Amino acid sequence: MGQRKSYLDFIKENGRSVSELNSGSLEKALSVKDTFVCLELLRDSKIPVYGGDILSEQDGKLIYAYQLWGDGYHYLNWSCDKEFGENEDEFIDRSYEVAKNFVVTAAKTANEISESCYIVLVI
Repeated sequence: MGQRKSYLDFIKENGRSVSELNSGSLEKALSVKDTFVCLELLRDSKIPVYGGDILSEQDGKLIYAYQLWGDGYHYLNWSCDKEFGENEDEFIDRSYEVAKNFVVTAAKTANEISESCYIVLVI
């Protein structure tokens, strides 16, 4: 439970509220650097990552990246479900690797087009 609390404390302190994009949302968007910290906290706590949304910033406000960058970037959002026959530990490890790969790709893409990049993890 201590690790989970660390994760929750971290996103509370470092995350940016998504409520400006989705009214009433409790989700937090994280910088790429902070996302990698959270992924480690989640992995250590044995909490799977079910997916993520990539956001950017326009005029100081968060926006879904594909809305700003173009529909061709919708693929950067991802999901990860448990596969048939996969045990919980295998799923957690795979979900972490999938998330890490998508975050790396999103960050690289944002850098190439000179845009900001924020990640909302779905846990």
